[in-house]
Amino acid sequence: DTDSAPVVISCLAKVLSREDRSEIHAYCVLSDAALNELGITSSKDKLPKPGMLIRGGAILPLLRARCVQMVKAACIPTAFVIIPSLPISPAGKQGSQQLLTLVWLENECG
Repeated sequence: DTDSAPVVISCLAKVLSREDRSEIHAYCVLSDAALNELGITSSKDKLPKPGMLIRGGAILPLLRARCVQMVKAACIPTAFVIIPSLPISPAGKQGSQQLLTLVWLENECG
């Protein structure tokens, strides 16, 4: 819906490739309105520096639904991380190289 307020202001994706699979992780800067709706302070400088992993709650289906509108199904991220701002390289460009890489640990119990 183009009339609704933006939820995501900017976003970068990073692909984590492993021998058996690849995962896409999206690093998103949310609007102040979206942060307030989630009960997160609107001050982006108070977000945890490496970011906040979204594992559930109302925002996860919303982020996935927004992705469905923008990218192919195979490109929908497996994880979303809310960050205060996108990293800027020394050359002044946005890039995923400075983003923290998430590592999934396999549960070997059970």
